[in-house]
Amino acid sequence: MVGRSIGVAGLVCLAVTAVACSKTQDTAPERRIFGSPPSIENVQVTSVPSSSAVCDWTPMVKHFMTCDFGFDPLFLPSPFPAITVTSTYNEVVFNVQATDPESTPAQSDILLVTASYITNSGGQPQEVSLVVLDDGSANEFDFQQKGDFYGEDCVADPMTCSDCNVKTYELTSNDVTAGDGMYTRGFAFKSTSGGGVPGGARAEHLLEDCLVAKKRQAPAETSNLGGAPVSFKIEAIDRSGNIAAWPVQPEVSVQPSSLTCTGDDCACCILLSSNVLSPASPTHPNPVTGCLGLPGLNGQPTGDPGNDYSCGLCVFLLYGFCP
Repeated sequence: MVGRSIGVAGLVCLAVTAVACSKTQDTAPERRIFGSPPSIENVQVTSVPSSSAVCDWTPMVKHFMTCDFGFDPLFLPSPFPAITVTSTYNEVVFNVQATDPESTPAQSDILLVTASYITNSGGQPQEVSLVVLDDGSANEFDFQQKGDFYGEDCVADPMTCSDCNVKTYELTSNDVTAGDGMYTRGFAFKSTSGGGVPGGARAEHLLEDCLVAKKRQAPAETSNLGGAPVSFKIEAIDRSGNIAAWPVQPEVSVQPSSLTCTGDDCACCILLSSNVLSPASPTHPNPVTGCLGLPGLNGQPTGDPGNDYSCGLCVFLLYGFCP
């Protein structure tokens, strides 16, 4: 989908916004002994409400079938279904052009550029500040997988039980060119309310793991749902503590996220459900209820009634054998 841009452009000379942490808060701008404040010259916030990340989770499914449920690899379904997870979320990209008269070719005098917004935390308003960078995506930030049911780092044969480990994803700013005065950061705003994400922590964690795997963007959240706009305060802070604020607060309406899984009903339910060993809905495969009895992941007959998944893993788990 083409992004919707909220542009607030123009060359503007801004006064310093005084805050408690500023060393120059009681000094008139023309008399500041700690130098001149930075200048924000242009701000653009681009929102992509239906940005998506598509992930192949087949290796993890093979891993939990053999290592968690005891499948003999020789009797796995053949051909094995491709299990695809799709995370849909609201991508928000900040582009802030900022300068400081005391910057040198060797070092920028701008210490931080931030986009701050108010969200709800425990019933109380809380300000969240997102750091926007001019690093050419050189910095990488560790993000450890959220899913706690299976290792997502399957570098070798996933059916060897020691080969799938906890995955650490490396996130970046999405900035294109370092040191050009254009500070950029892409964030993945997610909202698990609205019915697009199955209930439970497992589905929410898989949503995050998929989007960081493909987009390398840090997840962010807001309590403003149902189209209510989120306002962002854009600020630049120099090394002396001087602060410049953009006079307009761009707004974005964050849309609810969604998470889907295709390829096999039983496998998808096990991936998404926090109640795997509860009976599935009799009318519709619904990971909120459970997985027992769902069709799918039919293994080849083993000749051992206690280890025969020819009827499918979720059916076998329901009865303890293939009826």
